[in-house]
Amino acid sequence: MFSCKACFRETMIMGLRMTEGVSSGQLYDRFGLAPGDYYGATVTKFIEQGPLEEAGDRLRLTKKGLALANQVLMHLV
Repeated sequence: MFSCKACFRETMIMGLRMTEGVSSGQLYDRFGLAPGDYYGATVTKFIEQGPLEEAGDRLRLTKKGLALANQVLMHLV
């Protein structure tokens, strides 16, 4: 059986595979966690380095991130 955190990670990974990314608000409503709460410095590092960006409520891969998607997502599993 999956834990709540395993479902959160799966939802996060699947959402980032879509061009619109994931909604932090929807993740919080569903799991009581936001990406920054769960991943902390990892998300911050990827935003600063360029593979991820925040666009309003959404977290998504950038053009650079799309090229590195498997490497980025590996750190979020």
